[in-house]
Amino acid sequence: MRVKLLAVLMALGLALSPLSISAQTPDFKATQAAADQGDAEAQYSLGQLYYNGEGVAKNDVMAFKYYQLAADQGDAGAQYILGIMYARGDGVAKNDVIAYKWALLAQAQVSQIKELVDALELKLTPEQRAQGKALADAFKPKTREESKVLTD
Repeated sequence: MRVKLLAVLMALGLALSPLSISAQTPDFKATQAAADQGDAEAQYSLGQLYYNGEGVAKNDVMAFKYYQLAADQGDAGAQYILGIMYARGDGVAKNDVIAYKWALLAQAQVSQIKELVDALELKLTPEQRAQGKALADAFKPKTREESKVLTD
């Protein structure tokens, strides 16, 4: 299943591909600053860096944090990856219902994501599918302002 999901990601161009940014470079600092200011694309990029351990130590919890911020703004790629992270338990407690929610939201924007939705539907009871659908229906994207990272 894990290999199949990664193959789907790669086929969709949503693969968690390495970026050539290191934590020590100005590019990383600029991306971090943009992400902290609520830029969904920068948040997604940092999620990739942390998930792949490219230029920074691999850290699924930090990857989840940045993917969540981007997904909350409606970023389909981040929503799809959150679905996978919840389905696997990468950086977050495994939860197929929440995985289904994120997969449904991503599928609404990118029709090829149907394979993840179908795979999750096979695992879920009708009640769990209804719960995931209700969560997806209730989702409201956050604004960039709402997605800023609060620092002390």
